Amino acid sequence: MISAILNGNPWLLPSLLCIGLLLSTAILFLARRRSLSQLAAFAFGWALAGELVLTLYPVHSTVSGGLCTVNRDALGPLTTQQGLLNVALFIPVACLGTLLFRRPAVVLAASALLSVGTELLQSTLPVLGRACTSEDLIANCLGALLGTMMGVLLSLPPRASRPDKAPGTSKVLSSQDFVQGGKILATGVAASLLVGALTVTPVLAEVTELTQATREQRRTAEALVRDVWGPQARVANVQYKAADPTVPGSQGQTMVTLRDGSLSFTDGARFISGSTFGKSGPGVPARSVRTAEQSIEQATAFVRPRFPWALANGSKVTATPTAPGTGQFTVAWRERKQGALMPMRMDVVVEPDGRISAFTGRNEQGPAVLPPHRVTAQQARATAQDRVPQGRFTESELIVKKDPQGAWAMFWLIGFALPDPPAPTVPNGTTPEPAEPQGIVIVVHADTRKVMDGPPSEAP
Repeated sequence: MISAILNGNPWLLPSLLCIGLLLSTAILFLARRRSLSQLAAFAFGWALAGELVLTLYPVHSTVSGGLCTVNRDALGPLTTQQGLLNVALFIPVACLGTLLFRRPAVVLAASALLSVGTELLQSTLPVLGRACTSEDLIANCLGALLGTMMGVLLSLPPRASRPDKAPGTSKVLSSQDFVQGGKILATGVAASLLVGALTVTPVLAEVTELTQATREQRRTAEALVRDVWGPQARVANVQYKAADPTVPGSQGQTMVTLRDGSLSFTDGARFISGSTFGKSGPGVPARSVRTAEQSIEQATAFVRPRFPWALANGSKVTATPTAPGTGQFTVAWRERKQGALMPMRMDVVVEPDGRISAFTGRNEQGPAVLPPHRVTAQQARATAQDRVPQGRFTESELIVKKDPQGAWAMFWLIGFALPDPPAPTVPNGTTPEPAEPQGIVIVVHADTRKVMDGPPSEAP
């Protein structure tokens, strides 16, 4: 999270300077009144400001509020670049706090609670555009522990000057400090659990298969980044997710974090996607885009030299507005064979200034001969209707994809619109928000007529 926001946020450095000056001045004033180290106070103010700005500076507003990801693998994420950055973030805070106040247990407890409070704010304030995660909390607490230990070691007098009973040690480590630190930690944890139970929904995640990329994987990623976004793109981190041996056809996936975007691709680059806030890359002209035709020309200039397979085999291209009022267009290439939608796909988002901001591609041509498909559209619709008798049929699509065993097969996608939900109860005189239209897609095997995906049958 930290590395992703260090670029492209012009107000981050001014915010750090302002908050750093305020905190360092306030803590320096407190240190003078209590005869504490003024140098440690000044540095502690800046370290605390760095933690607050780097974790609470608003990035965007697309993260859902009220959620916190709990990683089943507690220690695995600590080996990633992001995990190490989160560890390093709290080392100076705890170390300088220990040097300043000479109460390591209290400082450690306060540092842990600072991380807890940060994650709660990230979860409950969607405007920050941050994500609450358990691995951030664990990394921060580890950094606080290391920083506190460093502070204790730096506070001890030189061995040659210590008396036999080492009275200098008692000034740093004391039972009173441990008792007070324990009370602070217990009270803070209890309050945090109460607030979290009322405002945060935990979401379990399984990311144990994420590892740092090997040197060869990183070289492959860097070469692909240059091919897609050009030589100006800079790689910040590369991680690898191994293929799942229990899933037929599963492939390993490389995830690349750029200084101004991202790139993700499977082994062999069969599936690839990316986004950027920077330039589109070589070959894409800088020009305004106002119409669908112009967006197709712009997207084609991006796709043709990079992903020529998307334009082969008679694929058809369409352009539609991405979202009303944004001026964006989504340009899509699709291939059909005998009316069936093939697996190959390419989607490109074109901004009003002509910049290519995102793309998703699948370089998989499908079988040379279509699999058997004896079920008609009407039969598939009747089968799907039994699963959603209250639904209103909207559309159907015949597609080619792999079945759960990894073999090519054909399926009908049958779409239904569901009845509108009841209007919410609102106070008198208040206009209720219109309910979002709901829909569902039932997947029916085009040869066996078996329902592959959808709600369970309502038949007894």
